[in-house]
Amino acid sequence: MTDTSYYPSAFPVKDDHRRPRTLVLCFDGTANEFSKRNTNVVKLYSILKKDSPKSQLCYYQERIGTYFQPGVVSPLFRFAARTLDVMFAWYLSEHIMDGYTFLMQNYHEGDSVCIFGFSRGAYTARALAGMLHKVGLLSKDNHEQVSFAYKLYKSSSHKNNKLAVQFKKSFSREVPIEFLGVWDSVASVGIVSGRTLPFVGTNSTVKWFRQALSLDERRAKFRPNLYHRHRTVVDSNPKLSPTSSESPARRFMAHVRAFTFPMGPTLRDTPNNLRDNSWHDRDFGNTSESDGIVTRVLEVWFAGAHSDVGGGVAKDSKPHALSNISLRWMVREILKTRCHILFDKAALELWGIPIAMIKQAEHARTPDSGQQTPAMPATPDIYAVPLAPGAGTDVSIPDGDDLTPPPSASESLDALDAAEKISDQLKKSVFWWVLEILPTYSVWQNEKDEWVGRWSFKWGRGRTVPSQPRPLFHESVRTRIKNLSVDYLPRVRFERGIEEYVV
Repeated sequence: MTDTSYYPSAFPVKDDHRRPRTLVLCFDGTANEFSKRNTNVVKLYSILKKDSPKSQLCYYQERIGTYFQPGVVSPLFRFAARTLDVMFAWYLSEHIMDGYTFLMQNYHEGDSVCIFGFSRGAYTARALAGMLHKVGLLSKDNHEQVSFAYKLYKSSSHKNNKLAVQFKKSFSREVPIEFLGVWDSVASVGIVSGRTLPFVGTNSTVKWFRQALSLDERRAKFRPNLYHRHRTVVDSNPKLSPTSSESPARRFMAHVRAFTFPMGPTLRDTPNNLRDNSWHDRDFGNTSESDGIVTRVLEVWFAGAHSDVGGGVAKDSKPHALSNISLRWMVREILKTRCHILFDKAALELWGIPIAMIKQAEHARTPDSGQQTPAMPATPDIYAVPLAPGAGTDVSIPDGDDLTPPPSASESLDALDAAEKISDQLKKSVFWWVLEILPTYSVWQNEKDEWVGRWSFKWGRGRTVPSQPRPLFHESVRTRIKNLSVDYLPRVRFERGIEEYVV
């Protein structure tokens, strides 16, 4: 018998001739596509450097209804499919698997993965990161395994969770997410039927998490999906099944949904399920001790409704829009975190984003490590950073102050954009009021990090901003409040005076 104990479990192979590159994935919202009124996802994609695939590779996924070729099915069927996707999130799985396949075909060890999204696209982005965390990334050309990997990912059963662990060890690679940036991620991915997937709320595979949130969105089906805080004490009943404590009627409806919709059975937004899902986080090593990554979270609230923050309301030809503020903020956060994304200089100027808008901070750059804090400082660090070297029109800001503009450069642009009108869909369409008069079920974490939920009638009331951690409002919100010609107060419900303002 041959003794093989001295053989390594794997022989590392390093390609000395290949430089790591950045893979950027952008997911747009429901019914959004390239037009005269583009979202911040389109605008972000347009300012990325795309002519150097050896340094950066970019992927954009537009709206629903792209899974049928013209002429294959009737226009009526396509319209029905799009409508059902809006209502019930029929094609959410395809969106996630398409992004997963892109990474499977293009990722190499050492590459930097950055994912962005708006609205349902934000949920898709977070779900893709969750899938990578739970089942890992398959090796190139394993297309037949993708659907099975997704099946393991979406399942909440303990049996399949154990299978997912073994699947990840046997078939997949660990892929850390360098940056996950979203605009107003919503809790419901279907207008009528909401779904929840594992590791969407929290995910230690992600190094940097940034979210721009809407202060003035009121629609019941557009509840914000905040980053979930870990409980300080593990749930006392970790083996609780997702439906064990629900009523027979709810269990029956869950089976009906699983049978009716091709997405299959997934977690439902209930306190029991979210607690159970948090326990599965431990099963998959969702702790800093297991993988060495502590997610740095920053969620900032902006003036405007859902599409005022994520874009898609104002025409691109219009010089000022509320969505410009959160776009500049996201670009600034990308630069702050040094996540190796390359921007195109000409495209930045086209969208009115100052190339040298990065402020020099009082402190050092945003730290790469350290424990996650419940809230960032009142004045987060902003600094000039060097990007990965490249040629052509890369935006590369060297160390030092020589290209740093006066502190008021981007703030003056924010002040002009902050005066724009808010697009309130409840004032524009009677359709949304049909959903407002129906009871909706809401789940949230209280100040003790406990999951609670209740049924309620929304009736057009504003969102509720949690008091812990202390909410961070963008400085442009205060600018808009002080502008007497606008007559503005945020629609959200929150404890006045606890908010902090950041830039």
